[in-house]
Amino acid sequence: MSPEKSDRVKFLIVGDDVAVGKTQGKIVGRRGLAGTVLVYKTAGALADRGATLDQIYSLASWVAENIATVGVGLEHTHVPGTVSTPGSHLSPSEIEIGMGIHNESGYQRLAPIPPLSELMPQLLELLTSTTDPERSFVPFKGGDDVVLLVNNLGGVSELELTAIAGEARKVVEVRGFRILRLLSGTFMTSLNMPGFSLTILRLPSDQEPNAPNKLQLLSLLDDKPNVPGWKWSSGCVLPGSSGAPLTSSTDQNPFLTRAVPLEAPDPVAFAGKIQKSCNALILAEPEITRMDTIAGDGDCGLTLKAGAEGEKITLLLHNGPRSSFNFQLSLSRWRTG
Repeated sequence: MSPEKSDRVKFLIVGDDVAVGKTQGKIVGRRGLAGTVLVYKTAGALADRGATLDQIYSLASWVAENIATVGVGLEHTHVPGTVSTPGSHLSPSEIEIGMGIHNESGYQRLAPIPPLSELMPQLLELLTSTTDPERSFVPFKGGDDVVLLVNNLGGVSELELTAIAGEARKVVEVRGFRILRLLSGTFMTSLNMPGFSLTILRLPSDQEPNAPNKLQLLSLLDDKPNVPGWKWSSGCVLPGSSGAPLTSSTDQNPFLTRAVPLEAPDPVAFAGKIQKSCNALILAEPEITRMDTIAGDGDCGLTLKAGAEGEKITLLLHNGPRSSFNFQLSLSRWRTG
């Protein structure tokens, strides 16, 4: 580069991986993960609007300092057509938190694999802690407005990723954060790793010194680029995202409840038969799975069992010539493992 162009280049290192602690990071630096994508997106959108190099660098630096990412994998990534080396696999009952996108060692391995509802709070603690001397990187103040990015590491289906995003949203809002944007898709992969990463960008509060304007930052994220890899965002606050804790009770959440009024001569006996049918489905799961494995994709037994285990019957008896009741069936939640 010629000397007269030296002022036209600035370097910015993004190290958003909270799995790499501060002590370890002193040696090699923290890894850059999917949070880098949000830095690129905001910087690129601002450049497209005609901003100066100094303005772009200032914004990108602030975003990089207020972003945190953690990944989790069910298995290492493997190059197709190559023979994997011994010890390069996780066991079927293990999951690794903080695994790098090139199979770098993670922060912790867990066995057996916890359900998503138990795993997600652990990931959020790593991302948002302000008391961990090794991993408190972002200055959260409590009740912050945030952007949540749910990233597919390459081997997760759209159906699974949607369930992961839903669970992540619930846990983030229970922590008191308000999600102003939620992005979910395949943004930075590890080729074919069956896993995902979570990224949280803390948005600036009003009148925060040396910070970009929050509305401008959101508008930069909303600018639609002409690239196939950027998933569309609605550009609005999520419904019900007020920062107040969400309830998991199906009695208070209409989206998890479906009550149907029915009539029966003997409601208690009818409910007992429903319960008996559910128990029979649970016991028959291995045989149903075996038959469906021969004839299909092998998921019929597991699907029926999940529905039977998630059943909940509520009886609301009424006086009158004919007894009636409300039958309520709650949907079982998606689980990892």
